[in-house]
Amino acid sequence: MHRLLTTCLLAATLASNARGGALEWSPAQLTARLAPGQEEIALTFHVRNTGPAPVTINAVEPSCGCTTAAVEPRVIPVGGTAQLHATYRAGGRSGTVHRDIVVKSDAGRDTVSFAIEHPVWFKLDRPSLVWAPRTPRTEQTVRLELADGIAARLDAPRVEKSGAFSARLEADPTAPGNYLIRVAPLADTSPLFSPIAVPVAFADGRTATITLHAALR
Repeated sequence: MHRLLTTCLLAATLASNARGGALEWSPAQLTARLAPGQEEIALTFHVRNTGPAPVTINAVEPSCGCTTAAVEPRVIPVGGTAQLHATYRAGGRSGTVHRDIVVKSDAGRDTVSFAIEHPVWFKLDRPSLVWAPRTPRTEQTVRLELADGIAARLDAPRVEKSGAFSARLEADPTAPGNYLIRVAPLADTSPLFSPIAVPVAFADGRTATITLHAALR
């Protein structure tokens, strides 16, 4: 009986080793910083199969819809390597964002992680303009401040809802390098709402958009 039990345990161990693989990630954690106005960033994790058998990747699951990821090749031979390519999209987030990517394979479950730093490159003194009921429909102003060292050209604002508001951009006479966005309703019909987009072109060729909102109630 003892011999039979030992034989069964040995067989189970051998079968496990035959199936098994071991994935070694380099790096397992990444930190990256977006440039001002940058909307997405590509990340690459490298992995090696250090186990005794090939490993098949069954699923790659980012922890957020802001990230897409895939491992290529999906079958990693013994001693072979693969890459996990991920793309993160900022989507208006701020501060430092931490995300995980779970990789499921016949070697088990692995998790790699990354942190993305979002730079604060502009500031609006208020993100929205509201005209309350029974108040004058006069022009309102938003102050736009660019962070130090930002080299960019700002173009004329675009009102997304045609005929809703007028919007114009002026240099701030009290703060060189900063701007004033002046907005006024074009009609007295309420409720009325429209995003207002300010196109930005950076010196290195990248583009971005600063958006505020106007509402007539």
